[in-house]
Amino acid sequence: MIGSLMYLIASKPDIQFSTCLCARYQANPKESHLIVVKRIFSDLKGTPSLGLWYPKSLGFDLKGYSDFDYVGCNMDRKNTLAAAGCCANILWMKSQLTDYDIIYEKGDIELHFIPTQYQLADIFTKPLNEPTFKRLIVKLGMLNIDSKPEPSVLTEEN
Repeated sequence: MIGSLMYLIASKPDIQFSTCLCARYQANPKESHLIVVKRIFSDLKGTPSLGLWYPKSLGFDLKGYSDFDYVGCNMDRKNTLAAAGCCANILWMKSQLTDYDIIYEKGDIELHFIPTQYQLADIFTKPLNEPTFKRLIVKLGMLNIDSKPEPSVLTEEN
């Protein structure tokens, strides 16, 4: 069940946090973990048409998010390693997308500070209240494919 959910994360990143949390207990699962996994499947059943949406008419801009600060920890440099890991993942994704003939005009990797209230990484790293969760899935580009997207979503800047 967890493997199936991990597969779905590619198109439904909104389930990433809860799925990865459940995956931590695969070596010694309890009945409570099964209940949570069934809840995730139940939520998926209620949103079968919700997923990532990549419109053909708009340019494709690969973005990665990591939860770290610019300064880093002077003792162990963990935040610096997090930044390097994020850049390595972006380079890997870029090479994978090149295999699908998705080529980037610019190959730069830029780091930008994003205030806490606007961080998309939160949807992958922590439980959120419903209004914040819904706001972030729209910012990620997740839409219900059965409904017509709102014009403001199509023109909204990232």
